[in-house]
Amino acid sequence: MGTITIPKTFKLLGQTVTVCYDSTLRSEHEALGLTVLDKNQIRLQPSTKTFPMSKDKTAHVFCHELVHLIFYHAGFHKDCTDERKVDLIAGLLHQALITAE
Repeated sequence: MGTITIPKTFKLLGQTVTVCYDSTLRSEHEALGLTVLDKNQIRLQPSTKTFPMSKDKTAHVFCHELVHLIFYHAGFHKDCTDERKVDLIAGLLHQALITAE
């Protein structure tokens, strides 16, 4: 299987989105990822000795946060907050990307 390279930045509708790692996400927000909509930012929990995360798990979390941003920028604000729907789409996106040949 393939892997996903987590970008440092990318664009959605001409707006730059930044991706950064934040080691406080799990302890302060009980999250592995966080989307800051008003800053066009995705924050990811890095793998640590106390909380190791596989590259595959980090890639899925990235896809999950990306789907939040896609829904938001597409104007689907109700869907943006539907965690079940976001995670389903993220899982499908992740699988398509890692199995692409």
